Amino acid sequence: MAEAKIGPGTKAPSRPEGSREAAPAKQPNEVKEHDGRFRFDDVLELKLRDAADKVGLDAYEPLKPPPALKRPLVMVPGLTLGERSYDPLAAHLAKNPSNGKVAVYVAQEGRFRADSKDGPVLSDADVARMKLFQIEYRDAKRPPTEKAPQLAEAFAAIERATGAREVDVVTHSAGGYDFQLYLDGRDPAASVGIRNSVFIGPVTGGTFIGNAGANKLGGLLGLDDAAAELSVGAELVERLDARWDAQRAQIKGQVTVVAVTGAPTVEPGGIRDGDGYTSPVRAAKPNAELVVVRGANPTPLAHLNEVGYTGVINAVADALSR
Repeated sequence: MAEAKIGPGTKAPSRPEGSREAAPAKQPNEVKEHDGRFRFDDVLELKLRDAADKVGLDAYEPLKPPPALKRPLVMVPGLTLGERSYDPLAAHLAKNPSNGKVAVYVAQEGRFRADSKDGPVLSDADVARMKLFQIEYRDAKRPPTEKAPQLAEAFAAIERATGAREVDVVTHSAGGYDFQLYLDGRDPAASVGIRNSVFIGPVTGGTFIGNAGANKLGGLLGLDDAAAELSVGAELVERLDARWDAQRAQIKGQVTVVAVTGAPTVEPGGIRDGDGYTSPVRAAKPNAELVVVRGANPTPLAHLNEVGYTGVINAVADALSR
């Protein structure tokens, strides 16, 4: 299989190999004046950008303007995480009026609601105009084998409601395997097309966090079934990774992997710099662009919260702009 690659614009002079290039710093004359004074938000943005650049932590860089999405975007959450985990990304993209508001597909009900799983029920006419779709599983703690069929229902519902022939997809963490299992079991000719996909912190090859959860403690938390499917060496993980080429062939455009660093991460072969669950080395996928975003949270909470990092949001937006 082809090797993962670091795509254009992901390197910068004096920065570690594979890191994303920071946004160009504003020049002083770019800061707008208001009533003879510098606007506070512009000055703050300039200071934040300068501080992030000095220490090389692009996970916290200022947000770029949200792009106009070219097609509906489906956001697939990670294990234990609901649709709200994508709120920072969705809220940013919704600032571009052409992207519309957020619709949440509630799998338990088989219908769409506005803004959250508890929001007002949307009419078919409302959904037809929307581009931002979050997924709320029946149970966020369940394994990929139970979530992939719910994704199939969600994608079919989005295709019917919008009439879109193609969608873009963003996944987080174990949601990447939910999506891969969906691709692995579907009939591409009878399903909505997938144009671009972004995998945020995918636990490629499984994660030792899964191994730790496949025990009595995991059972008490209701995570043992999911952990057993997502552990290092798990049959499902190895089967889906072995069939990645067939899954990748269904994604007609770019595949981007966004990996965050800053936390010691236990993986086969030792401890690497990652997000507490996975490292860039482990997360990378063949025939996919790897974007590394540098953070500073030294705990596994980095992995759970990384969708909200401004640097991650920028990386996703960049990938969806192509």
